[in-house]
Amino acid sequence: VASGQPAYLVSSLDSTKVDLLDKATRSAMERAETLARGSGSSVGALVSANQGVIQVVERGTTGSSDYGEYDTRTIEKTLRAVVSLEYAVR
Repeated sequence: VASGQPAYLVSSLDSTKVDLLDKATRSAMERAETLARGSGSSVGALVSANQGVIQVVERGTTGSSDYGEYDTRTIEKTLRAVVSLEYAVR
């Protein structure tokens, strides 16, 4: 009998992705408002939005990859979503 390493998966990944994208979008808007305020401007309408990679990485990992990662080796994980939003500036 042979056995391999166990694989630790995120069972709620689909529903978690929606929450991650919501939080990432709100964070991006807050950052855009901060940048605009600092230059005496304000944020206008959303011009474009793109979803980047979803990362499932070992907790404490700070790196990122262009193609996404899905760590199955560790139980405790960090999930990250990348969004790119472009706003008009007034």
